[in-house]
Amino acid sequence: MLFSILALVVKPSPYRRLLFLPLLLMSQYLMSLSTGNPTLDYSFGTAWFPYLFSASDFILLTNVQRELRLVKPPQRADEPIENAPLSRRIAWGTKLFTSTRGLGWAHEPRHANPPRPSPSTPRGAFVRSQLLQAVGFAALCEAVNFSNMRNPALYAGGPSLAAAGWVRRYQVVWAWSIPMAALPMFNHALSAAFSVGTGASGPEDWPPFMGSITLAWSVRNFWGRVWHQTMRRFLSAHGKFVAHRLMGLKPGSATSAYTQLYVAFLISGIMHYLPEYMALRHWGGGALLFFLLQAVAITLEECVQSIGRRLGLTASWRWKVVGYFWVWSWFALCLPIWQDPLLHEGVFEEIRYSAIVMLRRRHLQAVGS
Repeated sequence: MLFSILALVVKPSPYRRLLFLPLLLMSQYLMSLSTGNPTLDYSFGTAWFPYLFSASDFILLTNVQRELRLVKPPQRADEPIENAPLSRRIAWGTKLFTSTRGLGWAHEPRHANPPRPSPSTPRGAFVRSQLLQAVGFAALCEAVNFSNMRNPALYAGGPSLAAAGWVRRYQVVWAWSIPMAALPMFNHALSAAFSVGTGASGPEDWPPFMGSITLAWSVRNFWGRVWHQTMRRFLSAHGKFVAHRLMGLKPGSATSAYTQLYVAFLISGIMHYLPEYMALRHWGGGALLFFLLQAVAITLEECVQSIGRRLGLTASWRWKVVGYFWVWSWFALCLPIWQDPLLHEGVFEEIRYSAIVMLRRRHLQAVGS
């Protein structure tokens, strides 16, 4: 992380790209390590590789101090950040590094991030609502994880999700997605309550971490508006680099748009595939295929939507109902490709099951020893 922030602080130079080399070497070293605990190995990988691809954007693809602009608080137009004192560049670079959703920056994807709370929202009311949400997310996560402990397919050595019946596969979609969403939303709500409560920021600086589930009537909407957008900046940057700089495609064209789509999901797949290798110690994980299939699904559904628009069907509420069932069915079909290898290795047994039960077990083990 130090090299990433340093690369954002130093003034523009052709040699700035050399700061990416230590990050590559650190990635290689990290992949060669094994703690003997697949959960820890997977956690290290999933924490590290998003930073690596973000650094690729900010160091290799983007001249950050000349191309990116902070709008809250606004940068002074008469003083480019590259000419600012070192202390200001450190503050600017740190803010850029930590603003994974682009909040407060000119490149913020406002169409993708959830709406911001009103600046007139009373601080006390906002803090209370965030604390209540945090309790709700924690309770929801615990309830689903308690239920997950009754499903043998979610344990090492259990039956494959792919061999389960459709009813069980539909259940697994929720068993996977709710804890995956509730835990970061819990952390986000607590962070928002603390930051606003201490006066470090305002309610308008804390839009929800996830979009509304009511938007999940298409696979594109699920990944682009419902799921968190912390990786959107660097996925888009790499997609545009390939489409416009390498392939010379016309910006705004359908070919450019779909090239960017497939590049984004290819990078998503790689970013999840490498941690799989760290946990499994072989290349038999399914993340790469799973994420590439998301781009295929979006391509197919947009063909269907195009036909639906011509027939005047998309304005009906029934169209969205069918869309919700399509998205649910799609994940029931393809989620085992990604999750089965990890589940059978026991990657999630320490982090995706009931915290109360796990603590109870550890207490009994400690007493017994």
